[in-house]
Amino acid sequence: MYKVTIKALLETIEHWERLRDGKEESTGILFEAPGRSDCVLCQRFDYREYSGRGYRFTCDRRNMAGKVVEICPVRKKTGEPVCQGSPYQKAQDAWVEINDEGKRRTKKRIEAMDQEVRFLVDLLPEDHERRKQ
Repeated sequence: MYKVTIKALLETIEHWERLRDGKEESTGILFEAPGRSDCVLCQRFDYREYSGRGYRFTCDRRNMAGKVVEICPVRKKTGEPVCQGSPYQKAQDAWVEINDEGKRRTKKRIEAMDQEVRFLVDLLPEDHERRKQ
């Protein structure tokens, strides 16, 4: 895995930890949330391929000739683009739920965010110090 991809993965892990811990950062207008716009991995691997009926995300990086040179670590693990097969969708669903008291920070939400964090940490190279924590 390229060093810049490891850095992007670490920043994505930190993003999900902030979401889990209720410490979302503000851009001045909006707070960060699950989704492509706040995910550093998504920004790094934001390649769209035209399929005749529109564009689809391939979640990879390509050279000028269009050859794939690197695949998003999430896609590499799951075999699916756009975080399918990962805990992402469960975390996304939990993000928008509100409990009976009108609070968004529920046990279900915290658990879903924590599953996403653990999934992402497991994508780091085996010898990376963060995996040993």
